[in-house]
Amino acid sequence: MRHYDLLMWDVTKFSLFQMLVAIGAAWAIYTFAIDKESPIVVKNNWQLAVGGMLSVSYLFGILAILILARLRTYFVIVTRYINEQRGFFLNSKPLGFANASGFYTDPNLPKAFNPLSTHMLTTAVIALICSF
Repeated sequence: MRHYDLLMWDVTKFSLFQMLVAIGAAWAIYTFAIDKESPIVVKNNWQLAVGGMLSVSYLFGILAILILARLRTYFVIVTRYINEQRGFFLNSKPLGFANASGFYTDPNLPKAFNPLSTHMLTTAVIALICSF
């Protein structure tokens, strides 16, 4: 479970960084293009450069959203399997050990789509920035 959780954070960090760099670079190109002393080539072609860069960043954002959704699915499958094993083990109260702390034992949890989970929140943030 930690492996998938770490992968989620790595993909999130990479995606946010590349999107923010693309937005910053687009802003820099735009401000350079509207300068009176910038070359005529830059003034005539800045829309193409900015559009291409933001399009590539958008495609990376879509790919990141797909990867995050897949990683959430894998995380949920592994967690449900572990919960199933816990439930089986703790049902018999081995050596008098009861589940007093209320550790998760339901194999139907967690839900694949939980809007309040950190996985879904990071996916939503990336989708929001990608839509920008």
